[in-house]
Amino acid sequence: MDLISGYSTMTPGIELAENYYKWIFRTIRPFIAGRVLEIGAGYGNIAGYAADGGFEYIGVDSDAAVVEKLTARFRGRANVKVYDAADRGGIALETEKGIDTVISMNVLEHAEDDGGHVKLAAGLMKKGRLILFVPAMEILYGSMDRQAGHYRRYSKTRIKKIMESNSLNIVKLTYFNSLGALGWFVSCRLLKIGLNSVSAGKLALFYDRAVVPFARLLDPALRPFFGQSLICVAEKK
Repeated sequence: MDLISGYSTMTPGIELAENYYKWIFRTIRPFIAGRVLEIGAGYGNIAGYAADGGFEYIGVDSDAAVVEKLTARFRGRANVKVYDAADRGGIALETEKGIDTVISMNVLEHAEDDGGHVKLAAGLMKKGRLILFVPAMEILYGSMDRQAGHYRRYSKTRIKKIMESNSLNIVKLTYFNSLGALGWFVSCRLLKIGLNSVSAGKLALFYDRAVVPFARLLDPALRPFFGQSLICVAEKK
């Protein structure tokens, strides 16, 4: 089972989607506590918010370019460490010190054995919370999912079964970004826009700047029914 992120799996421009990532962090922030380990550090958006919030953050990624870039970005920040997934010794040392929150954002869909990924993630802490952020609704599976190496998108039922099989108690399970689901359907199912295309990057930034403020307002009314993503918070007792 791979710990996958990497820039090749992400739309160019999404790194600059500040409104979108702030929205995500504000949503999961009440469930974050203590020492935080993120599987798949990506562009470091969550790392930045966690570090600025005073958390001790440990990031893990299998992409050497990600590790190099984030190591340089957070050099001098005592509360941030970034490891290559191959550095099992370093990760083991961090987990021995105790991990309170494990975050896995847009990683589970890259794992063929998604149950094994959750088992690994939960095993990184003796007790605490696992926060998953995954693409939702199989009907939305389209061009960018295939090009990003996604095995699947998720239903609430599948997430519940994975949590139950790993003896994790669900605290919160909700759709997220309902308007984004409509945009994703048009972009990936109808127009079949490419992941690394100029159009995808422009659309991502347009959505972040012009749509996210409205999406945040509408989401409480729409998220019971559908969304572009699912957020799951589960506890390991």
